[in-house]
Amino acid sequence: KIGEILKYESCLRLRLVMDVCWVVESGVIGWRCARNGVVMSSGKKRGKNPSVASGKISPRGFGSRGRSGSELQVPIGDVDRSEACEELFRWLRGAGASLNRVALAEFAGMRGVMALEDIEVGEVVCSVPQEMSLKLCDGGSNPGVAAVSVLDAIRQNSSPFAPALEMLPGMDDARAITDFFSEEELQNLQWPDLVEETNKRKRTLNTVYDRTEKLRSECSWDEFLWASFIVVSRAFTLQQKSGESVRCLVPLMDMFNHSSQSKTELRVRNGSCRVIAGEKLLAGQEVTFGYGGGRLSNKRLIQDYGFVQLNNPNDASIFLGQGRSVTSPYIQQRK
Repeated sequence: KIGEILKYESCLRLRLVMDVCWVVESGVIGWRCARNGVVMSSGKKRGKNPSVASGKISPRGFGSRGRSGSELQVPIGDVDRSEACEELFRWLRGAGASLNRVALAEFAGMRGVMALEDIEVGEVVCSVPQEMSLKLCDGGSNPGVAAVSVLDAIRQNSSPFAPALEMLPGMDDARAITDFFSEEELQNLQWPDLVEETNKRKRTLNTVYDRTEKLRSECSWDEFLWASFIVVSRAFTLQQKSGESVRCLVPLMDMFNHSSQSKTELRVRNGSCRVIAGEKLLAGQEVTFGYGGGRLSNKRLIQDYGFVQLNNPNDASIFLGQGRSVTSPYIQQRK
């Protein structure tokens, strides 16, 4: 039996029970894939879908739009009309963000960003002033230090970043990353280097949690792991005016889903975080970009984001036997 999908607290996990190990190259790791997309469900009610004007969609409602000729049908998302979402957009617009061409929407149960109108190659999809980002304490390779900053911001009764913090994913979403896997679940993955990196990161995080009595008294280990998940899956490293590079949470920019095939890019220039269309985007289409520049392996994707990608061109492994594997850098050396 090659694998079974287990449901764990409303998250899908992939548990593998392997008796035979196979050669896997060029990222063809289908039995590892729970779903091809970011595990982020908004948990909001869906709205009705009124009609759509040609080439544009009203943020008040969405419908399907037929296209003729070579153009494809565009799957239209269901807009997030929650008060929290409305407050986020009001807050960002008040600070000078350009958001008129996008809306948050749900696509097949996943929250993402949708184009409200046709957008040509090279045009700005949306932009957020860099000053609206929440700066986190930088612990280098230890995300636990920045996680403390996230928890501190949430505890503030009148945090100026409250509209962005309100939209962060919950604990159920976080449980998809390997930091939350039990030892048995990790071993069932039959992925030794991933298991080793996961345990190493948990030990690193524990150095922050164990040495801070106040932190232990205010939050559980799982809550601390959740804050770490927020850091590794959503924080960007931005260069400040001083030249210093700082980890930051950038509102809205952390809500774009991943696609390694997307040509759309996130760029930071002149104090503004901008999403630039790398291909024509149609009204109603989900806007995505590639995490890590679209160069992340499945090992990194599942560890930091909680999903893997079928046919990931950045991934390759040879399985020599139970509990033994050779990953892509070694394959490239041997070739």
